[in-house]
Amino acid sequence: MKKLLLKELWEKLWKRPTAKWLLGIPVGAFLFLGLGAGGLLTFNVSMQMTNSNEFCVGCHIGMDTVVEEYRESIHYKNVHGLSASCADCHVPEPFLEKMETKIRSGIKDIYKKYWVKDINLG
Repeated sequence: MKKLLLKELWEKLWKRPTAKWLLGIPVGAFLFLGLGAGGLLTFNVSMQMTNSNEFCVGCHIGMDTVVEEYRESIHYKNVHGLSASCADCHVPEPFLEKMETKIRSGIKDIYKKYWVKDINLG
């Protein structure tokens, strides 16, 4: 009984639709699923990249001495082999606060770098 029901469902799902517009429903669903997955992947990759030390130091040019001090500190070198990144202390963990911090500091830094022409964002 159960096997027959599954077979009928399978055949119904893969049967060619009688109206051409019905084909657009699954195609559209797969398209939106792909776009959503791509958007989520892009968002996660950008969050990872903007939390890296290389990203921070890329704009905060005047912080060279801070970077050197950081690399010699216990935050970078320790017996446990762990290191704290800039984001660990300067970006909040909760999602909404993280987004607010990234948006506010991003707008401020872009404004200072490209309109005020202040290279040192530190």
